[in-house]
Amino acid sequence: MEENATVGHVHRAARRSVADMARGYLSCVHRKHIVAGFLYLFIALVLFYPITTNMSTVAPGTGGDVYINMWGIWWAQYALVHMPGSFWYTHLLFWPIGSNIAYFTFSPIGAILTAPFQAISVTFAYDVIFFLGFLISGLGMFILADYIIKNKYAAFFAGIVYAFGSWHTAAAIGHLDWMVIGWIPLTLYFFLRMLRDTHKYRYAIGMGVCFVFATFMGDVEQGIMTVVLLAVVFIAYAVHPDARRLLKNRRFWYALGISVVAVLVVGSWGIIPIIHGYTSPGGAANVNSRNTLANDAEWSSPILSFLLPSPYNGLLYGLTKSYGSIYSVDPNERIAYIGYTALALAIIGIWKNFKGSRLWIIIAIFFGWMVLGPYVELGNYVSSGLPGIYYAYHFIPAFNVVQEADRFYAVFSIGITMLAAFGMKYVIERFHGHAKQGSYTLAIVGIITVLFLAESTGVMGGAFAKANTTSISIPQFYKELGSINSNFTVLQLPILINNYIPFPDLAAGEATFYTSASHKPILGGYGGRINVTQELTLYSIPIVVAVSNLQLGNFSYESPVNENYTAVSLLSLYDFNTAFVTINENVLNSTELSELEAYSIKTFGQPVYADSNVIAFSTISAINASIFRSFVAYPSPLDWTNFNVFMNGTSVGLWEPTYPGEIAVVAPYASAYKGTGASYINTTVSFYGAAINGPSTLSIETPTQFSSAKTLATFTLTPSIRHYVFNVSLPSGIPGSELLFLTQGTGVAGITNITFGEQT
Repeated sequence: MEENATVGHVHRAARRSVADMARGYLSCVHRKHIVAGFLYLFIALVLFYPITTNMSTVAPGTGGDVYINMWGIWWAQYALVHMPGSFWYTHLLFWPIGSNIAYFTFSPIGAILTAPFQAISVTFAYDVIFFLGFLISGLGMFILADYIIKNKYAAFFAGIVYAFGSWHTAAAIGHLDWMVIGWIPLTLYFFLRMLRDTHKYRYAIGMGVCFVFATFMGDVEQGIMTVVLLAVVFIAYAVHPDARRLLKNRRFWYALGISVVAVLVVGSWGIIPIIHGYTSPGGAANVNSRNTLANDAEWSSPILSFLLPSPYNGLLYGLTKSYGSIYSVDPNERIAYIGYTALALAIIGIWKNFKGSRLWIIIAIFFGWMVLGPYVELGNYVSSGLPGIYYAYHFIPAFNVVQEADRFYAVFSIGITMLAAFGMKYVIERFHGHAKQGSYTLAIVGIITVLFLAESTGVMGGAFAKANTTSISIPQFYKELGSINSNFTVLQLPILINNYIPFPDLAAGEATFYTSASHKPILGGYGGRINVTQELTLYSIPIVVAVSNLQLGNFSYESPVNENYTAVSLLSLYDFNTAFVTINENVLNSTELSELEAYSIKTFGQPVYADSNVIAFSTISAINASIFRSFVAYPSPLDWTNFNVFMNGTSVGLWEPTYPGEIAVVAPYASAYKGTGASYINTTVSFYGAAINGPSTLSIETPTQFSSAKTLATFTLTPSIRHYVFNVSLPSGIPGSELLFLTQGTGVAGITNITFGEQT
């Protein structure tokens, strides 16, 4: 009985502890937080009224990112319901390889929170996150500023500066994972309370939970930035004699440990898959696909951009037209306008309260310098030659996942916002004594808020709104595919990301989003950062590459092999179980569309569906009519490098075999030839070749079951182009054979026009 009583006492104490903690958190929520949150949401709904009035059909942003972001919030709820074991991996994209969701711009917490709104539409749920982003971002900064400054009006303005600043407005319009940045200041708030106040353990858990939300309602980059921010604050306390004593408190270190445990417990569902994705074969290479100093410099903000009104300002964007080259890479990534209202208040804040401003000055300077990138640019890609702090940061493993230096503005803004809040507090007290409420105070805050919003965010409307929003609709054809209870894949053309055209990822983004209606895997897709292995699957399909070239003016497919590439495409579609090929009419001009449609009709027959958005063809009849009726050869894209040489005054295109040069060859079924019943086809292989810049010997081999390779032929190439021929017996039909082209010597072997035919 006594033992049971003791156990019951422990359980009751534990329940009281949890209840006390819950009451502690709820006691922190005051009327001022509710009012501030409501005002932030109301302001966002007014400023972005073209979205507010069309939340079911219009989304902020343009290009492929909008579609992949919406696909992400659809996938989260779909995977949880239909395939919970595959939450972090999908085979709907990049079939048959699939794609790791950990690499996507993905907001799983935001997706789950807004899942009920998807009953209206995915676009509606996406817009809910967009508006929640301004509410949470403003409120997070409000809570931090109110704790530090002890003035709710100045704190309210701090939330305005942080949530509606030019950088965050642009980031929210273009990126799902940067719509919500309020968890960063909230994490800092709990860290400072854990450092300064009693009830450290309560704040430790709050800090851990907020960090998880920053990472998974924002993204991994926000999590990394938050760690860097806390490290800077920790160092600032460590070097200050008076503040250093706070770090010596043993309870602080216990609380810090509790916060780490809270992160691991609450966030393990996302942290473990992300670590697994990063450490899996090719994972680090995919994450670091753009990890170069040149790329980092391209996605940094020049000094001039801190002083120019944002091109995303619905009132003042015309003022930046003459400086358009500053934003030529992507306006979302090179906007850093502080706003002269906030800057003036920040100067006042430093002037009147330098001692209380020191930590925020350090944060503003350190992260402002990070925003400038590896080399400080003055403007318009004019480098000062001065290396930035980011130059050193670039070389830190794992942390250098943040390859867009400008995104550190989310942390820089905390510093500059706090300084502006100090200035606002002084202005309020200067013009209205030390009273903390009253009509004069409201008027002052209201006027300054309107001034800041006008020069920083502006109002979305008219042509500006059309240029920065996307009208979302899914073609009826994809909805009809969703009702077909059968397993097959779909290829939409174009699908390759083409960096030489406007909106290079738009078509791939739309194809990705349409799977939310069709529920059928697609060849290719879009996931943010490029995975080379996934892309190579597409490059093995000639029609895919030819359509990408069509967008550049030439419907063609370049290869060392001179074969029937329609047959190659059809066999590829057969291998990938592709039942339909569709044409996205919205991303092709009339000339491109006419040429592609004519080729598709010739290849597949008449379309099975057509409207103003999509033309669809069934592949089954075309595949059955031509499968294995001619030679089909697949050169491995990584194994061949094309180049041009001048011979006898003429430019000649050649291909160099490397790694070695591999070609997969499928000979036609023996029954395709009259009077032939053998399972092997005696084949003649011919090509043209030349040795460039020195002697070169070319050998052709094929792998065998019991040895590494069997040599089929060896040729000594000459400096002039000659015709070469050899014979080989190839198995008919699948699986086919592999030919390996290997070179020796000091020169380069140039090859072209490889052909296959029945030996006569």
